[in-house]
Amino acid sequence: MIHTFRYAAFISYSSKDSAFAIRLHRALESYRIPRALGTFAVLGGAGKSNRIYPVFRDRDELSAGELDGAIKTALEASSALIVICSPASVQSTWVGREIEYFAGLGQTGRIFFIIASDAPVEVDGKDATALSLRSGLSEHLPDAALSVLAADARKSKDGFRRAMLKCVAGVAGIPLGKLIDRDLAARRRRRAFAASVLLLIAVLTVIVVFGFKQQAQRSSKTLAELSATAAREGDYDSATRFALAGMNGFDTPVIGFDPSAAEAQLVQTVAQTHLVPGDGAVFRKGGREVVSTAGVEINFIDLETGSIRRDKGGHQESSDTTILLLTPDEGTLVTRGDDWGCAYNLETHSVLSWGLDLTGAAGVGPDGKQLLVAANTHIRQERAGIYNVTTKQWVTITASEVKAFSPDGRKAATIPDRYKIELFDISTGGPPRIIENATDSDLAYVLFSPDSKRLIAGGRDGSGETESGSYGSWNVETGEPVWPKNSYGNSFIGTNRWGGIQYSPDGSMLAISAGNKILLLDPETGATVKALSSDFAEASQVAFSPDSRRLAFGAGDRTIRLWDVQRAAEIGRFRGHEGPTTRLTFDQTGHRLMTVAEIIARRRSHNEIRVWSVDLAVGLRGRDLMARACSVTLADNSTGQHHSVFTPEELARASMLDPALHADVCKPPSLFRMLLVSLGF
Repeated sequence: MIHTFRYAAFISYSSKDSAFAIRLHRALESYRIPRALGTFAVLGGAGKSNRIYPVFRDRDELSAGELDGAIKTALEASSALIVICSPASVQSTWVGREIEYFAGLGQTGRIFFIIASDAPVEVDGKDATALSLRSGLSEHLPDAALSVLAADARKSKDGFRRAMLKCVAGVAGIPLGKLIDRDLAARRRRRAFAASVLLLIAVLTVIVVFGFKQQAQRSSKTLAELSATAAREGDYDSATRFALAGMNGFDTPVIGFDPSAAEAQLVQTVAQTHLVPGDGAVFRKGGREVVSTAGVEINFIDLETGSIRRDKGGHQESSDTTILLLTPDEGTLVTRGDDWGCAYNLETHSVLSWGLDLTGAAGVGPDGKQLLVAANTHIRQERAGIYNVTTKQWVTITASEVKAFSPDGRKAATIPDRYKIELFDISTGGPPRIIENATDSDLAYVLFSPDSKRLIAGGRDGSGETESGSYGSWNVETGEPVWPKNSYGNSFIGTNRWGGIQYSPDGSMLAISAGNKILLLDPETGATVKALSSDFAEASQVAFSPDSRRLAFGAGDRTIRLWDVQRAAEIGRFRGHEGPTTRLTFDQTGHRLMTVAEIIARRRSHNEIRVWSVDLAVGLRGRDLMARACSVTLADNSTGQHHSVFTPEELARASMLDPALHADVCKPPSLFRMLLVSLGF
């Protein structure tokens, strides 16, 4: 006859061992006996086969008020008794009574003992196992000692897993060795399966994430292109929005991508303080204001507020006005237009001089107050030379082309022919000093050093057969070469490509634009100190910052590059001009950079003038750049709030944007939102 039970086992324990009892209870009920060992019905004909389920634990099974009667009933309905042994259970009268009652049912061989995992192993250096066993236990249960030694959950003994399996083997009547072997094999299979699933998930994750990143990268580049288009159309608000959307999510875990195109476009739109109207411009008031000429008008642009004030200027009619000089006191502007040249007082709004054919050079006289210009007279075309605008007298008459005035106003350099230089002493009015065979180049560039003691000149190879150039330097007082003679017996240096020259403001360095590199020379020896080179095809004009630490130049790809002179490393880049850069100027603080580019459209050319924030290009990247863009470009002046949605026109231009997007574009999207955008939803 098969005896059926309600419980597979009854756990007897002290309340102080409740944590271990709960753990053991859960482990027993959740364990599945491997089918390879056979079919085991622990409860007899009822219950789940190959399961130690259910297991009675009095704190879970009994309600308040049910004591001896309920426990006896549970013991009678249990196929086995599992006793948790510990010093606390030894002292528990309740545990002792449960053991005695179960033994009295004739179930002595179905009592199994397990020492709790937190029971002491040693006390005073001696084995403490006996402290967890009840005294006199062997008299009542002769086989108990073997059972106790067979299940010990302490880490230094069997450990919890093996001790639990010993209880399972005893309750189910399975040889312990076979159960342990099958259990180990089953666990290995489960680990192998889990590892395979994890590997598959990892592979799929890599594939999906790679696809997400590729899609996000394409969307970012597309948005950068849309930003560039909007910027060219003058819509800088939309340009900033598109660039911000192109950067959003680049630093989000898993989906991060390279935002360089959108970041560069964002730098352009935010750093571009103003697109200055006109053909020529100069900084004024410490870089806070720009003065530009547009036809006959003069514009005064406040870079802090963006306001524009206009003056009719001194020209009578002109479609293309060039600024030659703003005097150091910022009071007089010298311009050249279609209707001759003009010296105009910006404070009194009056014309100092008009009617001269200015040839391109202007400077300040020796006393710092007189204004000198290179000019022809429209009355007598043969009269040309240096004209004093302040006194309205000719300083000198010469047939030579006046190329440069020294910073101290005492000297002027003229070119009687393409290989010769004349040095006029304006302060004394004496005959010019002649420098014969200055270089073997067409003298396109002539420049005095900041201290007015040196003169450098150079240009393209005079034969016109190559793009090479040559440059020489001379002592202004003596006319003697500064640089030592080369192997050909000449006191000048040669370059593979020719281009502009520029002294650093402190006079310690000389920069020469030479094709795909910028040469930094020692002005005293002509030796190359450093060569700045990168991925630019060809460098144009160069400009030093006022502190001589940074160098700006226009590259062949129509970008403006910023370099750290000491480290010979690029530190910033602007994009925006549609033509080659013809002039660059830092303001007096070095915080802003003005660039002029020549734009040719429909066989007509005009100048495009932009002002950039140098600090933004050099100092901000990633999230800091986005925060600056949101706080400066997209801020509503009246409410201080940011625009929070894309306009219908913007959504029509960028189909990858969500039409229902109401989140602020200045805030990074959630990972879930980024994944949806990457997938095109």
